Amino acid sequence: MKLNRLTNRARGVIGSLSSADLVGFDKFFDEIEKSRGMGNTLLQSFPELKRIGKTKGAFYKKVSTNEVVKKAYYHSLRFNQAYVGTEHLLLALLTLGGYQDTTKVESKLLELSSFPTLSTSLEVGKKTPILDSYGMSLNHKVGTFPRVPIVFRDEFNVLVSVLLQKKNPNPLIVGDLSVGKRSLIDLLVRKINDMDVPPSLMGYRVIEFDLLSFVTATLGKGSMEGSLEALFDELRSVGRVILSIKNFQSLFYSTNMGVAVPLVFSAFKSGLDESNIKCIATISESFYSRIVNDNEHMLETFTVLNLPEPDEKKTIEILKANAEVLGEFHRITISDDVVDYIYRKAKDEISGGKFPQKGIDLMDQACAKYILKKRKIPEDYKVMIEESVLLTENLDKSIYAGNYDNALEIKDKLNSLEGKMWGNEKKMFSRRKQPLTFEDIDEALASISGSLGSADDLRTLGTLDERIKTRIIGQEEAVNTITKSLIRSKLGLRPKKRPIGSFLFLGPTGVGKTELAKVLAEEAFGEGSIIRLDMSDFAEKHNVARLVGAPPGYVGYGEGGELTSKIELKPDSVVLFDEIEKAH
Repeated sequence: MKLNRLTNRARGVIGSLSSADLVGFDKFFDEIEKSRGMGNTLLQSFPELKRIGKTKGAFYKKVSTNEVVKKAYYHSLRFNQAYVGTEHLLLALLTLGGYQDTTKVESKLLELSSFPTLSTSLEVGKKTPILDSYGMSLNHKVGTFPRVPIVFRDEFNVLVSVLLQKKNPNPLIVGDLSVGKRSLIDLLVRKINDMDVPPSLMGYRVIEFDLLSFVTATLGKGSMEGSLEALFDELRSVGRVILSIKNFQSLFYSTNMGVAVPLVFSAFKSGLDESNIKCIATISESFYSRIVNDNEHMLETFTVLNLPEPDEKKTIEILKANAEVLGEFHRITISDDVVDYIYRKAKDEISGGKFPQKGIDLMDQACAKYILKKRKIPEDYKVMIEESVLLTENLDKSIYAGNYDNALEIKDKLNSLEGKMWGNEKKMFSRRKQPLTFEDIDEALASISGSLGSADDLRTLGTLDERIKTRIIGQEEAVNTITKSLIRSKLGLRPKKRPIGSFLFLGPTGVGKTELAKVLAEEAFGEGSIIRLDMSDFAEKHNVARLVGAPPGYVGYGEGGELTSKIELKPDSVVLFDEIEKAH
């Protein structure tokens, strides 16, 4: 039972009843009345509530204190409160008891101004209601949940050295998505928990704070400066704390003309300087560049820590550490050779994403596909389930009819069947680990990237020219040239940063140039894999912006173009520049 947000009066009510598992509604009403809190004020305003609690009917039953506290938390959240008081306990009782007219009670509650603003709620509830509402202790989370392997990276020492600085002890971790920014923070938390840090960092609490939600919740409800001041007062009262900002990038507004800085960030930065609190934030490299280009002093409170994509040796080390966890979770053995193969395939075949995350995702996907393909519920087990359902129904019928001899017979059969089912379940869930193979990786890769990767796909490519020739008649040389280019590409005999092939189809109108492109896309990559651009629409020089996107300062900047956005959505496609002679 969570009691950390209950007021003293609410704690008194629960504490007086905690000895019993189930408590009558009348007892709850009596304790709320004795508390002399806002719950008692409501009871005095509605005398019929006290009478309902003592009469037979919907309220004449017992309820667990745990259930009442849970429902009280719910009502507290409804009114966006940082504490749970006796009024919330009363509303919880009314809801659980099926009381129909709670609206008038809630209206009276609002009329009495029982819900204080965020700044005044600091005195009513706990000492740190803002941190409790919008923060989460990573020390507790890392210590509670199963330990995920985090490989040491050299950037960790830089992170610790920044935190030890007297001036600007606020690391800003700059790196692309999936390079391991969050893992670096988790490693710091784990080192603090294990006391494997310099003495000046021992005992620090790392709190992940959702600053964006805090700002959104407090806008329009009073002074933003006052709310931030209350936040920093709480941080100072807690003492040794490192604030890890969640959704830091979302605080800035991206516009066509650059990056706009909300006033709340300026106020937060000033408070950070004055309170001497350590803070960690993460941001993508591209967005950081935009901010610095607009205003190089905007992030001067922070010390920049660049986190690049790990090199091959470090990435494989990270993948091997995750292979142990994923193998244990999926009951699959992942050998070092398979891990090396995963790295090579993810590097060569998956265009988007960064290491180590895209390698971990490929490994996890391969394990999931292996289970989907190889591990099925046995048919004999399904038959046993159906038999057990029928036997259970017959047992109920025999007992209802008073035929106890037949019921005992059915019961013996049911016990015997359940023993066999238990044996089958042990085989299903405790079987020996099976090895993950290269073929499993290829299948997972094909589903992630949509590309041709397995041996079956290469055999399909081997018959591609025959399939195209059944639909395109009389163009043997063109078809052979195209299909050979595709096969060379799949065998890795081309630079990875170049297209699979670039072809200029020449010929008079009606010989099948456009039709060949359409058939090629359908046979090689599937339905909807052609990107057709009528180049007669690009006769003017400025029309190129439609292909690659508008330049900075123009409407549509950052949204991509007709060509780039479609290729990003489906990389394995045929791009057809139709009637290219009409372009600028």
